[in-house]
Amino acid sequence: MCEETFHNVSKEAINQADIPVWHELRSGRITASKAHAAKKCNNLEGCLTDSILGAKFKISKAMRRGQLLEGKTIKHLKKKINKSLQSCGLLLSVQKSLFSASPDALADNFIVEVKCPISESTMIKYFKDGMPVDKHFAQMQLQMLFVRKLKGLFCVAHPDSTNR
Repeated sequence: MCEETFHNVSKEAINQADIPVWHELRSGRITASKAHAAKKCNNLEGCLTDSILGAKFKISKAMRRGQLLEGKTIKHLKKKINKSLQSCGLLLSVQKSLFSASPDALADNFIVEVKCPISESTMIKYFKDGMPVDKHFAQMQLQMLFVRKLKGLFCVAHPDSTNR
């Protein structure tokens, strides 16, 4: 595949999980969200390998919440920072064909990654010393590499944000 083809795939996959091609193209690739787990993995058999190879999985309550709130959170963020944010599809690269990335939004000079924790107890697991934990930091680093941006904005919605 040429770079132009990869760019077109990104545009076609903006709705991400809503279209089958998004799942097909992620299959066999280490996604940005799995980069940290892949680095730490010592076992070639197991759920990480299965998920990379495209195993079917059940959408959890937390994942459903993320699907419902991500767009609203990005709209709120646009207003708060007064910047244009563009949707982003699945990013692939000829040079990094083993990997894929899908930032939640792109600005002129940074990527946006949104998380929507389901409770206060899970919310604290996203940060350590005021920074994203290694798992999310690695995810954003790979996303930034794919779009050649030097900055990332890590946005975590408050667990009761559906009521606000």
